[in-house]
This record gives sequence, C-alpha cells and structure tokens, in this order.
Amino acid sequence: MIPTAKAKGVNLSGMLKEANSELHEPRSEDKVMLSTEEEENYVIPEYSYNKILYVEKRGYKDLIVANGFQDRYDLAVIGSQGESSEASRRLLARIQKASRSRGEKITILCVHDADLMGHDIYLTLKDGGDETVDVVDLGLSMMEAITTLGLKPEEAKEEKTHRISDKLLRNLPENELWLLTR
Repeated sequence: MIPTAKAKGVNLSGMLKEANSELHEPRSEDKVMLSTEEEENYVIPEYSYNKILYVEKRGYKDLIVANGFQDRYDLAVIGSQGESSEASRRLLARIQKASRSRGEKITILCVHDADLMGHDIYLTLKDGGDETVDVVDLGLSMMEAITTLGLKPEEAKEEKTHRISDKLLRNLPENELWLLTR
C-alpha cells in the first residue's frame, strides 16, 4: 500500500485538510480536489482507467489536461504542489486495492523535478506499491540533464541544510547525490 504520514503520538482522525492535489479522470470534465473530505467521498470508477499520471507541478498538470492527454491515453491525471498530499496517497492506495480485487495492475507514471524532493516523490510512490503496481519514473535526473541535454545544475542551497533521507541515500547513485547536494 502507498504509505501515509502519521504524526507521532497525535490522533489526527477526523481532521480535514485543504486540497493540495487534484485528479482528472479520462473522458470527464470533472476534477476532484483532493482534500481530506473529497478523497473520502470519491467513488473510484470501475473499469475507467488503470494508469495514473502523477505530476509534481500542478501548473504542468493544467497544460496536460488542457491538451486532452488524459483522454488520448486513457489515464487519470493527478497534479500536486510538491510532495504528494496525504489525501492523494490514500486515494492511490484505494485505487491500488480496487485494482487488486479485480485482478488488475495499475501503472503510475511519475513526472517530477530533478531535485531531491522530486526524487523523493517518485521513491515514495514506488515504495508504496506491490506486485499490482508499476511505478514509472518520467522525471529528469541531474545526470541526464547534464550529460544528455548539456544543462548546468542550479545551486541548491536550501536543500543542503536538509537531512537527506535514507530512502534517497539507498536509491540514488552517488554521482546523482553529489550533483543534487553540492
């Protein structure tokens, strides 16, 4: 299951949080704001989609949806502002459970920035899956940006002060970590 955050020693049940993410289904004009309440009330459509494009930047999601990408490729699009919200992770876990009960697999395509937070978003989605979920990294890595596209890395001053998670240390190549933290 996709992991959900828990506050140490604090009961957060019943607490409502505002929407940080939104979901667009294929072949539908509706969008679901993924607040706590909206996520809980969202009915997962049976046989509607088995692919989800998770986009770290909500603004890019708007461009994707405006161009009908979700209809053309029969997938749901979730746009978030940075790290996935608790509500979007709960929704992904519910979609995963519904797919598993039907004997289906789902694919999550993850578009993220080439920074530590972007890689963390992808790894959080990947770590939460099981054999019924394929999580595909569509984000640009720093090595690809430098070696393939010839781009120069930006200074990442604020990220230097943050502790690098064990998840990133275990999963990112040493040269990528060096580029992201220098």
